[in-house]
Amino acid sequence: MNYYDKISEGYDELHKEEQLKKIKIIKQHLDIKQNSKILDLGCGPYYGKWDGDVTGVDPSSELLKLAANKGIKTYCEKAEQLSFPDDSFDYIISITAIQNFDDIEQGVKEIKRVTKPEAEVVITFLKNSSKKQEIIKIIRKHFNTTKEIEEDKDIILFMKMR
Repeated sequence: MNYYDKISEGYDELHKEEQLKKIKIIKQHLDIKQNSKILDLGCGPYYGKWDGDVTGVDPSSELLKLAANKGIKTYCEKAEQLSFPDDSFDYIISITAIQNFDDIEQGVKEIKRVTKPEAEVVITFLKNSSKKQEIIKIIRKHFNTTKEIEEDKDIILFMKMR
């Protein structure tokens, strides 16, 4: 059982307020078009309420149980091995998940693979993460950053394909 499966019962109390704050910031800077296909990568119990056709991916089956009745399709899988065809999504949003990937480079390659050429990608990560420099280096290798916002605990990167 992974860490997030173990804490799933208390996840809302631990992280909901913080996640909702980041989602609010993202929504202020991201204009999601109607009928868009959205991937919420590391969706957890799913707080996003993104407009569009939303697919949630998380490696925690227990957190996905909490997302099950929120009107999205869910898949229990890791970012490093996404089961979707190339060029599947108009938007990919990943909130405070990338620092937990087993292989950040492979996870970012998979994000790039399933992203449509004109898509927008938003990735947030803990600004105090020991993996911060690695994350930034890998992201900049694969995407053009269009906006960077630093909030209380996270850095929020808005990106387009290279």
